[in-house]
Amino acid sequence: MRSGTKSDRAAIAALFCWRAAFGHAAVNYRRAWMTREQRIVMAVLTFLGASYVYSTTIMAPLLLQLAAQFGVSAGTAGLTSAAYGVPTIVLGILVGPYSDRYGRKRFLVSGALLLAASTLAAALAPTFALVVASRFCGGIGAALLGSSMTAALADAVPYRQRGGAIAIVSTGGNLFAFVVGLPLAGIVAEATSWRVSLAMLAALFVVGAAAIARWIPPSHASATVAGVRRLYRLALGDRSALLLLAAALLAGFAWTGWSGYVVVFFQRTFELPQGIASIFTITTGVGFFVGGQIGGRTGDRFGNRSVGIAVLVVAAAAYAAMTPAALPIAAAAALNVVLIALIAARVVTIQVMLSEQVPAARGTLMAIFGSVNAAAAAGGVALAGLAIDIGGFGLFGIVCVILVTTAAALLVFVHERAAVDHVDAVAARGGTLAGAK
Repeated sequence: MRSGTKSDRAAIAALFCWRAAFGHAAVNYRRAWMTREQRIVMAVLTFLGASYVYSTTIMAPLLLQLAAQFGVSAGTAGLTSAAYGVPTIVLGILVGPYSDRYGRKRFLVSGALLLAASTLAAALAPTFALVVASRFCGGIGAALLGSSMTAALADAVPYRQRGGAIAIVSTGGNLFAFVVGLPLAGIVAEATSWRVSLAMLAALFVVGAAAIARWIPPSHASATVAGVRRLYRLALGDRSALLLLAAALLAGFAWTGWSGYVVVFFQRTFELPQGIASIFTITTGVGFFVGGQIGGRTGDRFGNRSVGIAVLVVAAAAYAAMTPAALPIAAAAALNVVLIALIAARVVTIQVMLSEQVPAARGTLMAIFGSVNAAAAAGGVALAGLAIDIGGFGLFGIVCVILVTTAAALLVFVHERAAVDHVDAVAARGGTLAGAK
């Protein structure tokens, strides 16, 4: 085989990594549709998604050490996660239409660079207030980054295969964050300091920005792109899109609250040291990998709405069983895998439906979705911290059951858009183009 270009070799290396991580099923799925350009896009977005998810969740194994150093409660330390989500709530909505109009690449690069700088600033911050402020700035970078990642993938992959594609990118990111990233962050923090863990994350974003600049092709504005106001009207005028966003918000409160305090759960419930408790996040990564793959594939085959409703109902039961802390540690770890698998399936199915609900304003709607996820991250961690401080994990479990059950009820009224190719969607809307950036 000839040597090929650097990008060819990078794509081949990425595929070897995927084979190791996902097995033959992922590789066979890749053969069914992936071109060389799509392989490169998938590899870069998977790495970027891993860094993005890791940045969202990295504070989980660091909270108690951070709280001890600055003399605050574990609930207050959770503000470092909540602050990260606040800017995305507003900025994601503002950035989305410009991603549709001017392309994804510039937002991906600038977001990754800002995340690198702000994460390093948090690692060097001398006070708790400055840590929170640095994480807030990181949320600005996350808004720029998150508004374009899924839209860029959706632009490259037709709807009938998008569930599996999003599952690969999403679960790849979460697999790294929870199986490698969080345990490593906890172990490194215990051996050195939480500051070293954050500095390592900053380095990942530098690499990610370089990969985007090198391998993601530039996009150009099109004269057929709708105006900003029309893009908002298209995105927010769809009833099913609004229901999907509401369901994502409610279920996201439960998910981000749990992911933000899962290490604390194992530390307090089973009296484990920080490093050992952090290792239990491996069960979170395994669960997200399994659930994301199953959710993506079954959603493509049986319908994303039906799968989403089913997994939310079962997730409510899992939250109820997990949080009273009456289980042995092995059973708790196993149930955590099941719970996270259900959460991952929900994440993928809602994300896939939203990516095709309003194709002419895909970037705008996905940016709004990013804002909703940010609101869930900020509100979920804050809500979890409050509930845990007041009534422990038992009270938090009751709150989660209410949230995910309501989300399932909302999905009942969603009309899942027919699986059509993006080109057909453009023609149906009279040539208004918002994807293909």
